[in-house]
Amino acid sequence: MKNINHKLKIPTIVLTVILAFTTISLGISTVIAQEYPTACFLAAEPSPVGLGQYVTISVMVQPVPPTSTDVYHDVELKITKPNGEIETYTRDTFTHGAYYIQYTPDMIGTYNLQMNYPGEYFASLDQTRAASISPVVELVVQADPIPSWPEIPPTDDFWTRPINADLREWSSISGNWLQNGYNTTYRMGRTPCAYNPYTPSRKDTRKTKDSALRVFYN
Repeated sequence: MKNINHKLKIPTIVLTVILAFTTISLGISTVIAQEYPTACFLAAEPSPVGLGQYVTISVMVQPVPPTSTDVYHDVELKITKPNGEIETYTRDTFTHGAYYIQYTPDMIGTYNLQMNYPGEYFASLDQTRAASISPVVELVVQADPIPSWPEIPPTDDFWTRPINADLREWSSISGNWLQNGYNTTYRMGRTPCAYNPYTPSRKDTRKTKDSALRVFYN
């Protein structure tokens, strides 16, 4: 009788161990499934650039953070100078997963730029974003300055649309000021976008493409 009970206990123990390992395996699979890959992107403009002129360095982690209120933390930008000296900048991104800095190089030569995202867990959606690193981007610094963007002031004559996108200074007279909230700085979704508030120094009129007159006031 004792031998029979002993034989019955062995399959029971084996079955219990199998079920325990199955449960652990399922738990591990669930954790792995909640980790999402990321990719780092880096850009530096302009390049080449003149010594002492600033460069805009933009970094971005994709995809965007899990929710509209989340940000990526401790995103590192490493700048290696031509002499081997390393400068490091660590920032949190905005909610769209990016940030930028304006950097002024102080020596001639080729700089190497690279960004690193360490990865992190987001409780908002119970998921983990994996770590990633960008390719190395070169920034070339030369002795001669590069020309600045040419400024073309708005005309005092009649003008029509479309306006060339290079005429940036024309923004003071050519925004969509007649719409609701024309001077609103924040827009969401598919709401019509405001361009800029009007701030001309005098009362004036301009002729638009559809021949309508727009009147500007102080």
